[in-house]
Amino acid sequence: MELDGIRLRRLTKHGLVRPLDRLEAVRRLCGIQAQFTSCAAHALRIRCSDWEAGGDGLVRNWSLRGTMHIFAESDLPLFIRAEDYRKNDWDDKNFWNSRPDWALTPARQSFFTELIMEALADGPRPRDELRELCRAAGMTEAEAGSMFHPSGGGIRQLCERGFTNCSADGKKQLRAAPLFEPLPESEAKLELVRRYFEYYGPATLRDA
Repeated sequence: MELDGIRLRRLTKHGLVRPLDRLEAVRRLCGIQAQFTSCAAHALRIRCSDWEAGGDGLVRNWSLRGTMHIFAESDLPLFIRAEDYRKNDWDDKNFWNSRPDWALTPARQSFFTELIMEALADGPRPRDELRELCRAAGMTEAEAGSMFHPSGGGIRQLCERGFTNCSADGKKQLRAAPLFEPLPESEAKLELVRRYFEYYGPATLRDA
């Protein structure tokens, strides 16, 4: 296959020749990187025939490479690891509670996790509103700095454990994640590799 043929094949599979349904687009691309939601929205707008539907069926969460991506809500089992799914136990050491400025004890983190999840049972809530709710329940400023850390903190841990998702529509809101059964890591990696070679190919192992 000539280089121009490879390029055309990739452009077509990515929805840049013929538009795709937005859910199909994010599935093919294994999510759209979304550190800045406006950039992700542009990446989807130029690929999708139904972008006017906005964030319906999409979530924003930490996934590949530990960065924020927008992906299909139905793909949550692919990106959330089974070993910590919905685990409200924070005794084990992790990146966040090993930081010298981490102010939440495991018991306090568990308490505020339950408080946040109770609040989200009624629907999506802005981060600032959840922070004030926690402060009203006795959260200190130092604890708030840990739970609502600009780089994720406790809120990121809730997302990574399948409790919550960030809104995919650009609003700084959290929403409760639906219940689902995460895929075993080996199955999840196999599916990601399959999608990569199908939709980013032709590609080599070195590319992957």
